[in-house]
Amino acid sequence: METKMKFTKFLANLAGAATLAITAATGALAGDTDSKAFMVLDILPLKEGATLEQAYAYFKGVEPIFAKYDFQRSDSALEVGAVVRGDVTANVVNLWVTDNPDAAFKGIFSDETYLAEWVPDRDAIFDLEKATIIVTQRGQTITTPNGKINHP
Repeated sequence: METKMKFTKFLANLAGAATLAITAATGALAGDTDSKAFMVLDILPLKEGATLEQAYAYFKGVEPIFAKYDFQRSDSALEVGAVVRGDVTANVVNLWVTDNPDAAFKGIFSDETYLAEWVPDRDAIFDLEKATIIVTQRGQTITTPNGKINHP
């Protein structure tokens, strides 16, 4: 009887450890996007004849390459419903996060696989001359010409 109880306790501990490992792995795979210092807004118009399906397939394909350079998607690709104000042409908006945008961009744009296999698709799908890419920095303060102010 005592052996059976020890074995049951062992199985319970093993199950708990497995659950913890799976939870940790899932969080690592998903990336802790809320703790990254920079968010990049990737605002992209499609070229005439290109489709959202092509755009989403492109992003799905490049995500592992981008992740190698600490450039992770913060959300799924977002389809633009309307531009309420401003002179922006866009069909798709992506939110990416990183701790070092300069290093991420340098890594991505020197990656041989990305250049050979994905840049031709990118150039066929997106009108990059009309694209808008904005790098924002997260923080508790905003830097102004007059100094730093706290976020509201």
